[in-house]
Amino acid sequence: MAHQLHLYSLPTQTLEVRKVSSIPIDVLHEEISHAVKQKHPNLDLLCMAEDVTYEAYNYRKGMIISHGELADSSMAGKKSVKLLVCLSQDDKRKLLLPNGIPKSVEELVDDVRRACGLRGNFRIQYQDKDFGDTFVNLTSTGDLEDLCTIKVIPLPDEDAAPAQTQTAVNVSLSSDEAFSISGETDDTAKSVEELVDDVRRACGLRGNFRIQYQDKDFGDTFVNLTSTGDLEDLCTIKVIPLPDEDAAPAQTQTAVNVSLSSDEAFSISGETDDTLILSSSSSSSSRTEQWPKEFPIPSFSYDTEVQLERGNAAFKANGTRLTVNPRMKSDILEKVSDLIYKYKAYPKSYHFCEVSEALIKKHPCLAEPGSWNGCYGWTQRLKTRMGNLPTDDTHPAKNVKRPKRGEANHVPSYPAGETADNLELERQVLLKEVKKRNNGRIIREKMAKTFALRRQEIVEKQPRVEELQERWPAIFQEEEINAEFLRITTVPLQPRFLAGLDKHSSQLLQVIRKKGGAVGEKIRSILKPLDQGVDLNIRRECLLKSLVIYLGEDVSHLIKEYLVVQKEEAKAELENAAMAIFVLRDDDALSPPMDIGLVVDGVEVLNDLSSIASSCAMLFGLTYALNLSYPVELKYTFETFQKIIMDIESRQMSRRIQNLSAKLHE
Repeated sequence: MAHQLHLYSLPTQTLEVRKVSSIPIDVLHEEISHAVKQKHPNLDLLCMAEDVTYEAYNYRKGMIISHGELADSSMAGKKSVKLLVCLSQDDKRKLLLPNGIPKSVEELVDDVRRACGLRGNFRIQYQDKDFGDTFVNLTSTGDLEDLCTIKVIPLPDEDAAPAQTQTAVNVSLSSDEAFSISGETDDTAKSVEELVDDVRRACGLRGNFRIQYQDKDFGDTFVNLTSTGDLEDLCTIKVIPLPDEDAAPAQTQTAVNVSLSSDEAFSISGETDDTLILSSSSSSSSRTEQWPKEFPIPSFSYDTEVQLERGNAAFKANGTRLTVNPRMKSDILEKVSDLIYKYKAYPKSYHFCEVSEALIKKHPCLAEPGSWNGCYGWTQRLKTRMGNLPTDDTHPAKNVKRPKRGEANHVPSYPAGETADNLELERQVLLKEVKKRNNGRIIREKMAKTFALRRQEIVEKQPRVEELQERWPAIFQEEEINAEFLRITTVPLQPRFLAGLDKHSSQLLQVIRKKGGAVGEKIRSILKPLDQGVDLNIRRECLLKSLVIYLGEDVSHLIKEYLVVQKEEAKAELENAAMAIFVLRDDDALSPPMDIGLVVDGVEVLNDLSSIASSCAMLFGLTYALNLSYPVELKYTFETFQKIIMDIESRQMSRRIQNLSAKLHE
């Protein structure tokens, strides 16, 4: 130090710093912050620099120098700002900006990238209060304020140039993340591992994941990719993250299913690998979605939107409510009613309440004085409007039958340009196609096209099962039961059922095991195999059996088990069964099933099913496909299937199922 002082008899500039940023003193280590506060008790912010030179001495990272205030006091007086950064549905982080909101969007992007450790390009969206907290692209940081929520939307790599002869693959990551990767035509012949590496590089992904592709042979269902030979140009693949680097694609892992389009929500399928949520394929029916959790208020005409924008601004400033003229009121009711009809032809009272509350939430200037929630009048107007829908081609309300159990398409109208005679010809062609082998694609197309004709016949004529087997044999195939349920409810059947069962399995077991008395003893005897580390199918079987008993119903009414030597006896007994699952085993009750099938009205309609859980899903699906009532002796079991496991029309439950649902959410 003496040598340095001697060399610099004429010191240079007293203090030189590079890349200075301000941070709160409280984020430092406790010992450091305590020492600084002892010398500077009124100090709240510290300057963090990448490089500091003072009196010709250079200070490295980790060192502290006390020098007072900088000459540049441009940062003084700025108030720190906190932002909530939403990276995904399950990854939200708090961002502290000590120097306030940056002047430009580019600076904010850099701050977010450093704070969250992000790579690649992305845009930022913010919640615009003027549009009901809808996320819109951020173009100026002046739109931000303290405690605002921003969302990170990844962008594809700008430097990725398409090859001359290429194969384009759409990679679906989330509702806001969809990348397109391109490669030479020969690239589709590479291995799955190489494709995984390509996707990882193109999308900037980390960790392990598997790839699924849309299999056209199964109605565009996403299935695991085992060979790149199954891919073709412009196909869609889906990324399924794995829990950790050591996780193999085992049965007990969590598969995260990302939506396939910007209109579908990010969802988690459950605890098992075979509980993937299927994408909703194109359907000829008029409704393709269930009633939304939060009703989306549509945009209105230009004049109405301008008046609403001004009214919302005035309401925010001084609480003044907007006076709605008849023309504006008619426009609002018409647009909202049209959207309601897309989800339900016969909405219930609570549906209208949800819509009117969403309307007031988005446009608070429409709130009505004197109403306890500000929207009672809008609720009544919407009810009147929906009751007076015109019965033209746009709103064929008179042709729509009331649904029974949450069917979005209970009895849909014929597709545009089709008549009953035309569809009957298609049905006759379908009968010939069913007899051919490897003809799944054509059968799916014909079944989708004749959906309206089939529903009208089943609902209005109520034919016997034998007649349906003659006229519509394809409806008793496992794939078509899944497809028919999706057309009727817009909800996937088997994947949702297995996912819902696995989702509630842990809590359901805790609730069931607490049952006492003779019922509890019976349940514990059924659950004994779970203590022996059984496979997933047996675990689900034990859980379903114990659930039936817990609900106070006889499990033998649902599942009838026989030995192979009792086959003739089983056949005679099943002829009197209204609706049941039959299981044939070789030796005893613990041996693997030789056959699992379904019986409806004494007729065997399906066999060679994979498991008891899948059989329950198929039996539940048939109640919708064949428009059957739930068996009286199993009404609580099927209500649990519908409202808890499948989450269809779950707002209204019987008291017994409501108590079970409450215990599952404790």
